[in-house]
Amino acid sequence: MKSYLNIYLCILFFISCNNEPQEIYSSLDGINYQEILNGPVNTEQYILSHLHGKDTSFKDEYFDQVVEKLEDNNHAWRINAFHVLSIHCGNLNNNQQQNLQSSLFNYFLHFPNEYMSQIEQINITNSDCFLELFSDYVHHYLITHNITLVSMKNVAYKYCNDCNDEEIKSIYSYLELASRFQKE
Repeated sequence: MKSYLNIYLCILFFISCNNEPQEIYSSLDGINYQEILNGPVNTEQYILSHLHGKDTSFKDEYFDQVVEKLEDNNHAWRINAFHVLSIHCGNLNNNQQQNLQSSLFNYFLHFPNEYMSQIEQINITNSDCFLELFSDYVHHYLITHNITLVSMKNVAYKYCNDCNDEEIKSIYSYLELASRFQKE
């Protein structure tokens, strides 16, 4: 009789565990992934689908909205958008490249430490693609706005919150590399 009671309690326990609704929140960014992935189709769903490998197709209709996320105040969405854009960097048309160039430049200037941290996490091909686009924009900006590389460094330094000397040196080096970078 005691064994039947134990079996009954075990079955009851497993049933009660499986009947509770599940909500999936990232422990890192607090985004409700399940709500977004099961909700209406939108930019956030597109981004999360890419990051989780559910949909890897490039959709032009979401490109501008994903690029806008690079300048979003939400840290998690900026980073997620950065990684999705890095995946498709090599497959962009000229208009998309120009749009991404200016957003990468603004992202770098306003969140330099975050940009550098993210650029280190993507593969070399995607990192080189971003460097090429970033470099083109730096060259263009230096010529058309009649400013110097030092001015760009000063802006990046201004927005580099809690950066140590090594991080600042890395940011300056990346800007210098971009200013000297030449396409083959």
